[in-house]
Amino acid sequence: MLYDKFERNKAELIDINTCDTTALISLKGIGSILSKRILKYKDVLGGFYRIEQLKEVYGVTAETYDLIKDYIVVANLDGIKKININKVDANSLAKHPYLSPKDAKLIVNYRDQHGSYVNIEDLTKIGTLSDLAIAKIAPYLIFENDSR
Repeated sequence: MLYDKFERNKAELIDINTCDTTALISLKGIGSILSKRILKYKDVLGGFYRIEQLKEVYGVTAETYDLIKDYIVVANLDGIKKININKVDANSLAKHPYLSPKDAKLIVNYRDQHGSYVNIEDLTKIGTLSDLAIAKIAPYLIFENDSR
């Protein structure tokens, strides 16, 4: 039958970090517009580290998520874009969807006043970031210092 290719075999999982729109469109509930939104959000995020992040994409309803979650994996974590928290400026940091411009400015100002961040726990010292916000942004941060 001509449309068999659109029936996804459970053994054929899609890596959300490496797939293209064609792979996403093959899933029930995902059309061309939603597949483009998913890939655009992946780029803005810097890559997905959990399947549940798909729920954050505009248009991915709870029903759609339930339809696709068993066919998607996050296998390629190497491609996640990391932000060096000790080098980034507030404007660049604010482009990440998990941080508001205010949060980004607070992070950079704290770094400028107190020195480089050593690890993720240092972000708790700012006092205004929630534990949830810190947990969500953590996979996207690195804490490198240029000692030259």
